[in-house]
Amino acid sequence: MEKANLTAELIKNYTPIEEAKSDIMAVGFTLISATYGSGGTRVDVLKQVNKNIKDSRLNMTVNKDTLGDPIPYYQKYLSIEYRYQGKRFKKDFHEGANVTLPP
Repeated sequence: MEKANLTAELIKNYTPIEEAKSDIMAVGFTLISATYGSGGTRVDVLKQVNKNIKDSRLNMTVNKDTLGDPIPYYQKYLSIEYRYQGKRFKKDFHEGANVTLPP
């Protein structure tokens, strides 16, 4: 195949990286953010929450064993923002709740 024809064929079949990423994200489950605490005292727990994802599903219990205790003696909650099937969601879970995402 001529070099010009080969180049034209490659360009025709080219998928931009951002478009390819959005195709993957459209069908998958992706955490955007995760914070834990109460009121104005919240900590980033995205890394801890990510550790509980297996086979594209998040299963965990919200407690000090999984997320630490940023403000002892106060009722805390976990806020999670995630993308699933191309849509963005935000869910809050109180301390002691079992989290299973996506639904």
